[in-house]
Amino acid sequence: MKIARFILAFLLIQLSLIGVVNAQNTDKNYRYLEKDYLKEEKYHSNFIHKLALPGVWGLGFNPTFKIDHLLFASAEAGYGWVISAHEKDFDKKFRGWYSISIGYPILNIITSKKGKWVIDRSYEGDMMYDKYYKINVPTHNSIILLAGYSSEPSTAKIYPDGSGPVVSYSFQAPVYEIGIKLLRQSKTKVRVKEYSGQTQRRFEMYMGIVIPVKNEITTPEGYKNLPKFTKPGYELSFSIPYRLNGWATFDIGVKSLGYTGKDDIAQFFVGNTFYIK
Repeated sequence: MKIARFILAFLLIQLSLIGVVNAQNTDKNYRYLEKDYLKEEKYHSNFIHKLALPGVWGLGFNPTFKIDHLLFASAEAGYGWVISAHEKDFDKKFRGWYSISIGYPILNIITSKKGKWVIDRSYEGDMMYDKYYKINVPTHNSIILLAGYSSEPSTAKIYPDGSGPVVSYSFQAPVYEIGIKLLRQSKTKVRVKEYSGQTQRRFEMYMGIVIPVKNEITTPEGYKNLPKFTKPGYELSFSIPYRLNGWATFDIGVKSLGYTGKDDIAQFFVGNTFYIK
């Protein structure tokens, strides 16, 4: 937790400095900009692809709503295949996940960010070549304090009350979450010479603590229940974009689920966020 507090303090200081340095640039004349959609749009939605270990491999949907200096709200729901041995008598092969969070954007600034806007792609044998322009676009930056609830599927080894085999068991892990998110996004219409089109890019960094909702996870008859972890857990995750007119991000993170067999059960997850609107 000391490392997490240090990273958080460093992040807040750096973003505060960026805000001071760029405060004079919010009305900057972007040479190729025709429209900044984020000045008007408050709602966005995305498809989610997620692979969680231990957990599920599945697809989901994620709507978000943000009003600068007032409100941020986000939800996610998905369904997938449980990555497990699938005990025949009581285990489920498919499970869903869902979460909801509400927060307050404590900092909102617009900065200039340069990136690749790809206008053409060609192939020569096994090689791929992009034709692109490097252009500056307005990027909307927010630091958001968040609180929420989530229920993630996971798996753990469960132990018999008496004699019997140790088996793998899938379950839902409901937790409360409190954290902070750095959100950097752009969505514009641009024109360079005879080329015109849209850009969209979204970067997220989230860091928070996890508090179990239940005292224990109930297991099938004849097996010991999974108690909650005695200390708050944690989550650290990133959504990383590529180019200005990319259509998805690469997501990676780790999350404690708040319940334990012999140790705290934590998930490592990777995936993608696909822009819809």
